[in-house]
Amino acid sequence: MKILLGGTFSVLHEGHKKMIREGLKLGDLYIGITSDSYAFNKNYEIPKFERRREMVEKFIHSMGKDAHISALNDPFGSTLSPEFDGMVVSNETLWFSLKINTIRKSKGIKPLWLYNVGQVLAEDLMPIKSERIIREEISAEGKRLKELKIAVFTGNHEKLKGVENGLRLFLKDYRLESMENTSEISEPFMDEIRQAAISRIKASSDYDYFISVEAGIIELFGKSYDIHLAIVRDKYGVESYGISSGLPLNKGVMDELKSGSDLSQVAKKMLNLEDVGNKGGLIYHFSRGIKLRRDLVQEAVVSALIERTSMSLPIVREHVVPLP
Repeated sequence: MKILLGGTFSVLHEGHKKMIREGLKLGDLYIGITSDSYAFNKNYEIPKFERRREMVEKFIHSMGKDAHISALNDPFGSTLSPEFDGMVVSNETLWFSLKINTIRKSKGIKPLWLYNVGQVLAEDLMPIKSERIIREEISAEGKRLKELKIAVFTGNHEKLKGVENGLRLFLKDYRLESMENTSEISEPFMDEIRQAAISRIKASSDYDYFISVEAGIIELFGKSYDIHLAIVRDKYGVESYGISSGLPLNKGVMDELKSGSDLSQVAKKMLNLEDVGNKGGLIYHFSRGIKLRRDLVQEAVVSALIERTSMSLPIVREHVVPLP
């Protein structure tokens, strides 16, 4: 079986290596490397073709393997040739591969089998890319080289602890900085929760991640729940979302909230509790001490980070087949 693989290979990183290894397992591998005359859309200097070809060739030979390597002068290369059977792709290149198959079918050519390796993430949970390696953010293996800076938009102690507890489960080293809220929406409902959380985030080149956590009311199965929504946005604009388990709210509480009160006011009126948001939250009192508000925030952050780590899984579309 003849398998295609294309790329710029500015830096031969772990993502490239995974694609090459999988391609070699599938059959006769044909690698197209963008030529020096290729119309690049990169914001960094591309090494010369011969240097990039030598890096790829050396890696392949280190495994005792061989492949056909040629210059790629346009995005399609040999992909429209009937002699090829499949192509190794990533989540990032899958969409263009589907376009290639559409063109092949329009020409009466059998579509390529697409072997999607997914996406290889660095230890900071962002994709390994040549641009990031050249900027010395990460190594070619995905190790973080610069300090990871995270801004969280809250001054609430319970929220901060919850965010930090969630981050520790996924990230080794980072600096977390608290930013005071610039906007407040009292007990937002449904879609307002997301809007309230997003409104807090103000991107800055000084940070790698921005995290906002908002509590609000959702309705399920005719009942109302107070949940926490976490939004994690990286400096490249990629967002992931996570929610916590919910605190059930009875009709009496909901009536108070709909009349304009917030949960802290309800807690003061019904339970004679002051500043409940910084004292474990209502969940602490309703759960008889089993859970704190920080636990709900942690759940939401963990949920958002799980969505981020799931980016490594291959996207499945037409003609995408499992790797052997």
